[in-house]
Amino acid sequence: MTDIEVINGDLYVIFNKNESDVLVSYRLSNGAEIDFFEDTLVQLILPNFEAQLGRGPLADVPIEYVSAQLIDCEITLVIKILNDEMNIKIGAESLRHKL
Repeated sequence: MTDIEVINGDLYVIFNKNESDVLVSYRLSNGAEIDFFEDTLVQLILPNFEAQLGRGPLADVPIEYVSAQLIDCEITLVIKILNDEMNIKIGAESLRHKL
């Protein structure tokens, strides 16, 4: 099950719970971060999500994960905030040279 948390204004999409301190992190050129444990995607972090969205604090707002996919170095994340579905596109071209 994928969880979503807002921590200090950053959006964390947690695909796989992992208690390990040994994660491989890639920071994309747009500031997003992707974390892996071995070959498993652990989480995607979107910094300053709250400020960029402009809706105010999201700590107590229900946010639901719908889906995520990677196509041609672009991540499309679909979430629901207060039942409003949002498509978030994240360029991941800078990841191509790291994998």
